[in-house]
Amino acid sequence: MGVNWASSLEVAFRSLSWLWVRNLLAGFDRKDAQFDLDLLQGLALNGKYIYNYLSTYFSPNTHLLGEAVALCFIGTLCPQLRSAGKWWHKGVEILLREAERQVRADGVHFEQSLYYHVYALDLFLHFRLLAQRNDIGISACFDAIVNRMLDVLQRLSQAGPPQGFGDDDGGRVFNPQRNRREHLRDPLALGAILYDRAGLASPLTEEALWLFGFEAVAHFDRGHLAQEVAQAAFKSSGIYVMASPKPRLQQMVIDAAPIAAGRGGHGHADALNVTLSLDGRESLIDPGTFCYVGTEKRRDQFRGTSAHNTLQVDGLDQAIPDGPFGWQNPPAVQTERYVAGKSFSLFVGSHKGYVRLPDPVVHRRFVFYLRGSLWLIRDMAEGQGVHQLVVSWHFAPGLQLRREENTFWAFDSAASPSQRSDLALICAQSANWIHNLECGESSPAYGAVQSIQVLRSRSLANLPAEQATAIVPIADFSRAAMMPMRLTSSCKGADSGVRAYECAAAGAVHQMIFSQKENRWRFGPWVSDAEFLYCGMRRGEITHLVFCNGSCAELRGDRLFEHSTRVERFEWVREAVHASVFASDDNAIGSFSGSALECCRS
Repeated sequence: MGVNWASSLEVAFRSLSWLWVRNLLAGFDRKDAQFDLDLLQGLALNGKYIYNYLSTYFSPNTHLLGEAVALCFIGTLCPQLRSAGKWWHKGVEILLREAERQVRADGVHFEQSLYYHVYALDLFLHFRLLAQRNDIGISACFDAIVNRMLDVLQRLSQAGPPQGFGDDDGGRVFNPQRNRREHLRDPLALGAILYDRAGLASPLTEEALWLFGFEAVAHFDRGHLAQEVAQAAFKSSGIYVMASPKPRLQQMVIDAAPIAAGRGGHGHADALNVTLSLDGRESLIDPGTFCYVGTEKRRDQFRGTSAHNTLQVDGLDQAIPDGPFGWQNPPAVQTERYVAGKSFSLFVGSHKGYVRLPDPVVHRRFVFYLRGSLWLIRDMAEGQGVHQLVVSWHFAPGLQLRREENTFWAFDSAASPSQRSDLALICAQSANWIHNLECGESSPAYGAVQSIQVLRSRSLANLPAEQATAIVPIADFSRAAMMPMRLTSSCKGADSGVRAYECAAAGAVHQMIFSQKENRWRFGPWVSDAEFLYCGMRRGEITHLVFCNGSCAELRGDRLFEHSTRVERFEWVREAVHASVFASDDNAIGSFSGSALECCRS
């Protein structure tokens, strides 16, 4: 169709490419003398066009950032052009303003898309390097924003290349061929050198060599500081990271974010979605984007609720698609509780995407992570009437699935033992839920599609209803497959508000009790007022105790804990003969009777 002048962003990228060519050919004596003049005149026309037709009203997000960066580059590297100074100042004004507008306080880009986060970060880093190399001062506030964006990317990359969320259009500033998941860490290499941050773990990239030359080699030759694998809560954006380095790298990312800013053009209907990576390999995935243009059905299929690891009600999306880049009735998403302890993490969140139904439904999801051991994910559909409920789990390409009753083993038979990322996904036993493996699709890059397997748990249920799933990382599938695993559920009366799950896996028994009561409750041998209680056992002996938002706990009449006020979290962990106690309130540790627990057996 010819050269694109319809989008100022295309003109901006063309300008950046021309500037690279202009500098790469500097000093080439066989070049036509007219070439430099023609290229300079072309850049002058581009700069004028971008300046006059900025994306102020259409796509005023990353489009506007790219245009501003091009104005800065032309204005700085072509000072002989009459409007160079004006273009530079306009570009800087836009970038500083938009960095504050488009990046939330926690460092996540407001499009709620990891690809657009990386795309914006690319643009900011190239601009910042331009200013540094030309001795132009930039505000400390801008640098702080860019460093927060780098922190987000680093935390999402702790267990290998980060998994995306939201739209992915494959756009990159330097090399559009590096448009897959494994390339999303590229900005970390630039940030590590630009800001001298050795803790940003990233491989040396070709982009870093082009931009920094020997400085890049020298930086990476110094080695990297070991980055601590840690939990992370990006509360402004609703992104939570549950991670552990032992026994192998594990990371789950929870998306409790709104669809996105404005009409949610690049966000997906994926509230309370989770993804899982083990040992640098993806296990439970977000299937991606596939394409923007083509059939509307395909676009909505990949950004819809059924394409994500969350609950779908009555076959509907959590919001109503409104064209290819918009949503009606975006769900209100709320994080109700997030507790990060020494040995566990607990997330509770809900969304109201289905309150628009004649019989409104609220989806509430609990995620309990016993670090290094297992996740329990409890999905509740709260409301009235009969509804079709579906919980989906999308497995990474290449994983093989094997079923044994309600346990689904996912393993990669082609991987070496040191690279295995096997897991067992255990569905709670219930006559009301049916579990089936189906064929699905994922998009590893824009325009590409491949087959995957999807586990869907279905129930035609009279609400309120719930389903729980345990996810257990497996180091040795051949041995673990010989050990039966199960997840059972029990409740104490229809109106008690207390529900317990017990998971037997890998030689341990894990009991998790959830309570919606404000006062004391009794369940089996336990008496407590905690919202959540966990008890771990091996060979009949209690080895681990956790509770959240509680002030008391008794086991078979023995008082274990009694405090004057509720404590956000309390943990007792026994390893061999040594026991450790942790609490969110140090004063509460003295309210614990360790001797009583030491004598208890299951």
